[in-house]
Amino acid sequence: MGYESDDVSEMRCCSSDVCCSRKCGVVICAFCEKIMHKFCAKRMEYIKFIFEFHMNCCQSCENIGTLLQKSEVEILLESANENNEILKVNNALLLHRIQEFESNTSVIQKKANKHHESIDNSFEHKVEIPRIKIDKINDCLPEAVTGDSRNLRTTENIYSSNSATGNLSNSNKSTKKSVIKQIHKVDQGINLDQTGASNSKKQTPHTKEPEEVVWTKVQKKKSEKQKQKSNLLCMGSRQFNPESKIRGALRRKWLYVGKIYGSNVTENDMKEFLRNMTNTNNFEVKKLPTQGNNYAFSIGIPSDALFLELSKPQSWPSGVVLREFNFKNFFREDPIPAASIK
Repeated sequence: MGYESDDVSEMRCCSSDVCCSRKCGVVICAFCEKIMHKFCAKRMEYIKFIFEFHMNCCQSCENIGTLLQKSEVEILLESANENNEILKVNNALLLHRIQEFESNTSVIQKKANKHHESIDNSFEHKVEIPRIKIDKINDCLPEAVTGDSRNLRTTENIYSSNSATGNLSNSNKSTKKSVIKQIHKVDQGINLDQTGASNSKKQTPHTKEPEEVVWTKVQKKKSEKQKQKSNLLCMGSRQFNPESKIRGALRRKWLYVGKIYGSNVTENDMKEFLRNMTNTNNFEVKKLPTQGNNYAFSIGIPSDALFLELSKPQSWPSGVVLREFNFKNFFREDPIPAASIK
């Protein structure tokens, strides 16, 4: 129903009695489909409604808007019917494809099942089981079985044999299984009674430690964290009377003096030597145990200045050895001789 102005002008000419002969666009009647130039339609008195490319030149009481809506609804209904037909065809095609796929998968599954069944039927597992005639329960023991009374027979597929003898009770099956296990052990040369007796007699020997053995207690080595000292808060600086009982201890530095020749050198001799050299008598001297004719001393020096002065080579006779004193090597239960210190 809705034509554009250019297409209509090419199809038909203006149907007005007095045409303006202008190509200024055309309009079409929504009822009778009469075509006029838009300018000509405006000059007609009986044409009272013109909307875009449509007009109402007939004496119809129906509104042109409702007519256009009806035409649009009809067009939409036709397109919907066409789409429904296409959907029906597509659904039928999809259903056909699904049926083909299901049939193919069922055929493949049947072939796979037949293949597995053929493999299971072709598989044969043969086990040799001794055939024994059992009259009583006592005959089930290994001692009652001899080499002459054992005859072997072949059974195919344990599962098939069990299903064939399904009428047997569970108790008979369990007794037969126990008999077979015991006979198998006898065939391997194992006597159950003898092994049981020997195992009962075997006991773990009790090892006695000699009385002379002395155990040493091993202590865990202290970690570095345990060796750390607590943080120092402060050091006293107030000067008191020298004769006071509460006094700060001298912080001495210890010096090792070794290879002193002589057999009668004493601690007093060493103190006299230090006093003559430094004009100070505030030294602590200890004689150390040594081997041979040489002697060694540990000297506690009260200040850093004296320590530096006594550490110089020109302060001592030639041949004397000086080191920082190591308390671990001398003040313990088994001291290391001074001659072996490197």
